Amino acid sequence: MKNYYFSKLIVVFQDICPVWAKQVNIKCLKNLIEKCPRTYPNQLTEKEVNIIKQQIEKPENNGTSICSIAGNAIRNDLMYVSMSTWYKYIHLLGLVHSLPSHRRKNHKTGG
Repeated sequence: MKNYYFSKLIVVFQDICPVWAKQVNIKCLKNLIEKCPRTYPNQLTEKEVNIIKQQIEKPENNGTSICSIAGNAIRNDLMYVSMSTWYKYIHLLGLVHSLPSHRRKNHKTGG
């Protein structure tokens, strides 16, 4: 009988204070963006974030554009994520992707 009244009290209190109800009822895992996956379901999973991290830190991808790395990830069936998401998570992770210092041909001027 005691549990019945307690559950009724919780239901009534949820209607009065929905913020408290979210804090109590939804147990969220901490992730990179620090938003609850139940409330914001379109986030990347931890596995996908690790794939991005591994692809950027690979030595053979050093000097390759992020667009090419993302294309390789799609081609190799690692993950399907838009380019803006790649840039967003690289920025959130604080990763630095190095490109070659000079990518264009130097043309000689004059004769």
